[in-house]
Amino acid sequence: MKGKSVREKVKKKKARTTFTGRQIFELEKQFKEKKYLTASERSDMAALLNVTETQVKIWFQNRRTKWKKQEKICEVAPENDKDSQSEHSDNKDSVSSDTGLDNDDKSSDLELEESG
Repeated sequence: MKGKSVREKVKKKKARTTFTGRQIFELEKQFKEKKYLTASERSDMAALLNVTETQVKIWFQNRRTKWKKQEKICEVAPENDKDSQSEHSDNKDSVSSDTGLDNDDKSSDLELEESG
């Protein structure tokens, strides 16, 4: 057999990076300030945390995705609150219209006055 075997040709997938609590703290702190880093900011952050620039870049990409999902959930939640409030207000209207026979009584009084 010449050359490398199939197993040798297949690249091994890099193990998932586990960030320390301090690294996550620093990344989150920076993310609160800025959602996007410049190349120099990314380089500085990587040096500070002793990780690669690619790891910082991917962390920020993943964090922005998480943030956007959370934003969508927050936008949907108030709409659900409005729906539940409108249901309650509809119930109030129906209760007041059920008990509000005064309107019918007044219109029948007017009819009596007009005919009398």
